[in-house]
Amino acid sequence: MKTEIYYNVTTGECFDRDGTLRTVNNPFTVSYGEKRTLEWHLMSFTNPELPLSEWTPWTEWELVPAIACSAADDNFISAFRGVLRDAVSGGASAIAVAIDTGDEEIAPQGRLRFFRNDGSSAELVYTAVNAVSEGYVFAVEIPADEEGFTAGIQVDVIQEPLICSDKFRRDLSDPANGIFVFDLSVSGWRLSRKMEYEDTESIMTKGVELNISGIESSGLEQTLLRCLAPLQIKGVLYLSGSNQSVAGQNLSDIQEWVLGLFANGIDVEYQTSSGEWSTDSTGAAAFRWRISGPVSMPWSPAVPL
Repeated sequence: MKTEIYYNVTTGECFDRDGTLRTVNNPFTVSYGEKRTLEWHLMSFTNPELPLSEWTPWTEWELVPAIACSAADDNFISAFRGVLRDAVSGGASAIAVAIDTGDEEIAPQGRLRFFRNDGSSAELVYTAVNAVSEGYVFAVEIPADEEGFTAGIQVDVIQEPLICSDKFRRDLSDPANGIFVFDLSVSGWRLSRKMEYEDTESIMTKGVELNISGIESSGLEQTLLRCLAPLQIKGVLYLSGSNQSVAGQNLSDIQEWVLGLFANGIDVEYQTSSGEWSTDSTGAAAFRWRISGPVSMPWSPAVPL
């Protein structure tokens, strides 16, 4: 399934492919557990009374777009801030961090960012976490050649967003003309906790965000654009209002019916004549499917079209 967002860079307004204005009262929607292709169209001119062909793409880039990502969250917390309780040296396998996360839980695996006293920082992966008095103990392998970290420095537990793009689709994107395409998985540890353990029926996020950066001649990254579109995540029993039929040519009624079922809760990928798999059905020679959900199931054998 695909969602197209037409974002006016000048006004901040968002439209769907039908020219309908999308707001917090009429947001884009996705369903928990599904796969979704998100297609951003950045525009400098939009007018709902005119066809899309007469809208103007955004092409006024200060730098060549080099980095793009898209994600959505419900609280914009990027990290929990803590303090390293004891000094650690290279080769250590566990650290204790004094931290207060309130009612939020810390993911069982994730990343830690250490801020040294000289202003430099380091990022390491932790593989397990246990709650202790006044904080947490993280299982993290500190490289033997690492100079170590002194007690009392700031340590951030990086909080992953509810939804984050799995892949930037370079084959479908056209950055120079403001088109950025991503594959999204509407799943993840934090989202699963909310949807399955807290019995949440829907989540109104702070919006799905698009961040675009360029690289200066000095090698530093510079943010070019930050775009935000309203997004609601619905439970598995809800059908997304932005679902669209799967495109296909010369298909029988039975084939169209089956593909329609796939589009409403089953992951589908299409194989081109060159043998590559993607979510784009244009010119597909075969398709494969699997049950959608937080835990990926194996793909079916290829089914010729």
